[in-house]
Amino acid sequence: QSLERFRMEARTASAINHENICTIYEIGEHEGRPFIAMELLEGEPLSARLLARPFTNDQLLDVAIQVADALDAAHRKGIIHRDIKPANIFITSRGRAKVLDFGLAKLAKEHEQVAVAIGATLDSPMLTSPGATVGTVAYMSPEQARGEAVDARTDLFSFGAVLYQTATGRLPFDGPTSAVIFHAILEKNPAPPAELNPMLPPQLGEVILKCLEKDRDLRAQSAAELRADLKRIKRGSSSSGKVTTASGVQAPRLQPSSSADLPSAVEAHQQRRVHRRIILSIVISVNPLSMHISKLTENGGAIAGAISPDGRYAAFIKRGAQLSLWVKQIATGSEAQVVAAAAAPGWFGNRRPTFSPDGNYIYYEHSDPTSSDGEIVLYSVPSLGGTPQRILDDVDTAVAFSPDGKQMVFGHLDAGHGNKPQLVVANSDGTNRHVVAEREALAVGDSFLSWSSDGKFIAAAQYQLTKDGLSSVLIFTPEGALVKSFAYSFLVDGIAWLPDSSGMFLQARAGEMNLRPQIKFQPYPSGPLQNVTNDLSEYRNITVTADGKALVTVQEQESSAVFIGSVPPKLPGEIKLSPTPVTQGQADGGWVHWSHDGKIYYQDNALHSFRMNPDGSSRTQVPDRETVGLYPMSCGTDALVFAKFRDNTLNLFRQDLTTGEMKQLTFERDAEGPICTKDGKFVYYIDYFGPDLKRISSAGGQPETIAQGVASGAALSPDNRRLAFFQATEHKKTIVVQDLDGGNKIFFPTVGTTHSPGWAPDARALILAKATGAGSNLFYQPLDGSKPTQLTHFDSEPMGIADYSFSPDGKQIAITRGRVNDSDLVMFSNFR
Repeated sequence: QSLERFRMEARTASAINHENICTIYEIGEHEGRPFIAMELLEGEPLSARLLARPFTNDQLLDVAIQVADALDAAHRKGIIHRDIKPANIFITSRGRAKVLDFGLAKLAKEHEQVAVAIGATLDSPMLTSPGATVGTVAYMSPEQARGEAVDARTDLFSFGAVLYQTATGRLPFDGPTSAVIFHAILEKNPAPPAELNPMLPPQLGEVILKCLEKDRDLRAQSAAELRADLKRIKRGSSSSGKVTTASGVQAPRLQPSSSADLPSAVEAHQQRRVHRRIILSIVISVNPLSMHISKLTENGGAIAGAISPDGRYAAFIKRGAQLSLWVKQIATGSEAQVVAAAAAPGWFGNRRPTFSPDGNYIYYEHSDPTSSDGEIVLYSVPSLGGTPQRILDDVDTAVAFSPDGKQMVFGHLDAGHGNKPQLVVANSDGTNRHVVAEREALAVGDSFLSWSSDGKFIAAAQYQLTKDGLSSVLIFTPEGALVKSFAYSFLVDGIAWLPDSSGMFLQARAGEMNLRPQIKFQPYPSGPLQNVTNDLSEYRNITVTADGKALVTVQEQESSAVFIGSVPPKLPGEIKLSPTPVTQGQADGGWVHWSHDGKIYYQDNALHSFRMNPDGSSRTQVPDRETVGLYPMSCGTDALVFAKFRDNTLNLFRQDLTTGEMKQLTFERDAEGPICTKDGKFVYYIDYFGPDLKRISSAGGQPETIAQGVASGAALSPDNRRLAFFQATEHKKTIVVQDLDGGNKIFFPTVGTTHSPGWAPDARALILAKATGAGSNLFYQPLDGSKPTQLTHFDSEPMGIADYSFSPDGKQIAITRGRVNDSDLVMFSNFR
């Protein structure tokens, strides 16, 4: 069928001669292999363009008119494309749109003579029979989803979905599975495009929704009609009779044209108020459609970074044989190492560096080389190089400066049951440290804060995970008084004020984006939330220049897979990994577990979980195709345990594999990292609002606290007699090994450890993933405290270990490896 589709595409496209359809010059065969000679196009597909930078309204209309013209030409020939999507629309370097891939094209019944002319018949195998659904799910029309006959209006629906995504950065119909997407296409209406992009001409939003009508009789009836609508909008947007502001928003005419048009005093006052509101909205909003994105680094190894207030320099943590701190001069592209790896061996903590307001110093965090416990310390160094100075100990977030540079603010948590995270202010030299506020789950994890340029406000994120929302942004005075809060249905990890305090950029993780970090904009003190990014990349760290014209962030492309390795009969010894992964997804295996029944459980970056055989066969989504389940693992012989979001909380559920029945086990706000005993009777997990390690019966009931201050997932020894976990104590993290009842504790340092501890199959050692060179490797750490032995040597390419799990017999290991050189600093400009 692939060969037939190849031939069909060639014949179909060659029957149409149009400047917006890729030209086919020859169809032939060479040495038994078919080929198509087609027009050489230079540029990029729309799918790639959407990931790189948005369109202005004029650019969007230009492309839309060209595609509508191409569809009109095809439809007049009786050809329905049936797979209109961003990947099948090519934008040349000169801005010309070209429609590609007619491999799914179907000929309308009223044009059978055209089929004969191009050598196809209506019963050709690639001309889908009734009941089949061919095309790309997210862009399918309702009639395609139902497997019904299609006509030209099918392409208009798909094109409407493309226009919606191009205009708003969001798919009109989305979901974790095909079934969910089909349901949305058939039953749900998308939000009006203007609500997601206030800069969009209202008439364009109406035309897009007209294309997305589920009833074909209410939809745009032809591509020619759509083209005419788009041309009218373009003519109106460029009319000289309308006043356009600098940011492209059309302001209403307030000057009456004659005495008959003079409003009353009340009406004039109302008009002035409306005008002020419009001007205010112009000031506080950003316009992603005019935004330009450029790369600042090309090495693919920028872990974290920031831009200087004057916009001349960027500082970033760079991967290599060891981590190091670099500065790049943006105008010239030259780079210089500021803190060398040899001068500071250890760990930079993955937190972003921060420029002082005058740009003279860079503040960064690094493990204390004099401490065996790997305590993270705040240092400063001259921006162009010099001797680092120790500033402050016990800092749990990146710092943010007051506008005069005399003070800084950061988050801190003294580990211990009942202790709350603190908002701390200190002088820039580390003196006069004092707590100004305490709140539950305030500025935790890799969060970052922001001090407004007028000095009045400090913004910090707080996790909530309640029915009211997942997180909030809290606005404090420098003295710690709460001024305002914004509640959100997504997680906020960091904040960056605009210099005029008219709004904040948020690093956010939303469920509809599968918790991928994206950038949003919140006007201040109020206003509609806007998406700045909405793509498949991940964005971490946000800093803004002092003039508010540029934003810098780390853009990362996630890529990982599950590999199987052989374990030597006796450890320590070399673990040999197969070069070919057993999973095929772009980012599979953020979590991996080799269960007692011999199956491997894992999840992908879309938050889908799967069960498969060790060779990758018999892959099945768990707990089912409709449920988004995290941390899947077998529990006993007949049950599955997994975590699931419900009512904005993350809790553990147990599924009976015989009956399919699901039962909620925990009723926490954030229960993660389950491990199940071999007999399936108990489940251990982390309650991150403790943070505590707890145990609960797999039949349900009240949980029991096993250890407090547990910072990440625990591991059960193969004999189920001991536990290993990270524990946070004041000033440091420690690896703890203890009996189930808390006795016989052993402690190990965490320096360079990148993953929760695991157990060796012989139960005489821990298996630790540690940073080595540009990636990470596994080490065998004997419980007697002797020197660890390296088990893997992944030194030929920059790969990190995301997770690992031994087979029940200890003879094999499943390892999730991800590329760690796909992150770079990027700069956003022209967004206001």
